[in-house]
Amino acid sequence: MDREGFMLLAMGFTGKEALRWKLAFIAAFNRMEAELQKPAYDPARIQLAHSLAAQAAAQVTQTVFDAIASGRDSDWRRVRYLLSFGYDRDGQPTIPQAQVVGDDQMVTSLNALIQHITKHDVIPSDAQLAALVTACAQQLSERVQVRELRAAAKASAAPATTSTAVAAPIPPHIGHDGKPLPPGTFRAVFV
Repeated sequence: MDREGFMLLAMGFTGKEALRWKLAFIAAFNRMEAELQKPAYDPARIQLAHSLAAQAAAQVTQTVFDAIASGRDSDWRRVRYLLSFGYDRDGQPTIPQAQVVGDDQMVTSLNALIQHITKHDVIPSDAQLAALVTACAQQLSERVQVRELRAAAKASAAPATTSTAVAAPIPPHIGHDGKPLPPGTFRAVFV
C-alpha cells in the first residue's frame, strides 16, 4: 500500500462526497509537497546576483569618486545617480552602468512625463514647453509623411484607374525641393 492509499484509509469518513474530498485533499497535499521539495534558491541566479552587485558597486564607487574629485558639481552630496542593468543580444548581462542625473534631468516614462506636466508636478519653462511641442509636431508630421508615402506606393502598385483625387499637400517640415528642413523649422503653408 502506498502513501495515498494509506491516507484514504486513515481518513475515517466514507461515501462518494467524502472520496472526492479525500482525493482533492491528497492532490493538494502532493502539490504542496512538490513545491516544498524545490530548492529555496537557484544557485546560478544567486551567483549572477552577487556578480552584478559587485560590478554595480564598483561602478557606483567610481562614479561617485569621479564626481567628488572633479569638483565640477557645486554640492556633490546632492547629486543623484542612475544605476542601470542591461542585457546583450545573447541574453547575457552587461556591466552595470552608473551615471550622474543632472538637476535639470528626469528619469521617467513618457506616460508619466505627460501626467507630471498635466498635474503641474513639474513646471517647465515656456521655452521648454515650446521645444517639446515642436518636437512632438515634427514627430507627428514625419509619421504623416511616412503614411502618405506608403499610401502612394500602395496606390502606384495598384492597377491604374481613373481618379479625381487631389495631390497630397507637402508636409510643413519638407521644403519645396522635397528635402527635409532643418530640425525645429517648418514651412508656412497658406491656403
